[in-house]
Amino acid sequence: MTRWLTLVVAMLPLVGCDGAPSTLFGKRIDGVVLDADTGQPVSGAYVTYRWEGEAMGGALSGHNSPVICYHAAAAVTDAQGRFHIDPWEKKPTYKTMNEEPYAEVYARGYAPTQAIFAEGPRRAPRDHPNDVIRVKKSSATGDARLAELNDATRRDCVHGGDSERMLYPMLKAAFEEARDIATTPKQKHDLVVFRQRAARAYIAPDPTINGDKVSAQMQQFILENLQ
Repeated sequence: MTRWLTLVVAMLPLVGCDGAPSTLFGKRIDGVVLDADTGQPVSGAYVTYRWEGEAMGGALSGHNSPVICYHAAAAVTDAQGRFHIDPWEKKPTYKTMNEEPYAEVYARGYAPTQAIFAEGPRRAPRDHPNDVIRVKKSSATGDARLAELNDATRRDCVHGGDSERMLYPMLKAAFEEARDIATTPKQKHDLVVFRQRAARAYIAPDPTINGDKVSAQMQQFILENLQ
C-alpha cells in the first residue's frame, strides 16, 4: 500500500492550494519555415512563440485582459529554414495554468503568419520535434504592407518578465522594414508605433511600475537605437 501511495503522489502535478502550478514551463521546440507555394525553406525568418493562459483568481486585480502572455521565446531560421527553441522553466509571477504555445512568423516579402499546433482541449506543453510553418509571399506595398507589419508586431508579452526581450529582434527588423517604406506623414506617424513596440520589448518593464518612468526609458532607448 505504501509503495502505491508513493507512486500516485509522485505522479501528481506540482500545484498550489488554489490549483495554480508552482512552476511554469515550456518544452523543446524544433521546426522549419517553408514557402507555402514552392515548399522551399525560408531563411532569415523571425519565429516567435508565446505561451498564454487565463489569469486565475483575480491575479490581475481586475485590470487588463484575463488571458495573459506569461512567456515568449524566439529564433531566426537558418539556411535550411530550420529553427530551435530551448525548453524553459520558471516560477510564476501571475497565477495561470501551463498551456501549449502558438507561433508567429515574420519575414520580409512574406505575409505574417500565425500557427497553432494544439487544437482541441487545453493541455500542458509537450515536445515539438518538427513544427512546420508555411508562409505565403506578400505583394502588399505602402499602407497595405504597413498594415501587415502592424499585424506582425501588435501582440506583446508584457507579463512575460525578461522573456519579453526575446521579441526585440523581430520587432526591430519589422521597424526597419517599416522605416524603408514610410514616406507620407501618416506612414511616418505609424512608424512611431513600431519604434515604441520594439523599445518596450527590449526594456521589458514590469507592467505595474510607473508609466512615466517607462516612457522615459523607452524614449532614451529609441534615441540611441531606433533612428
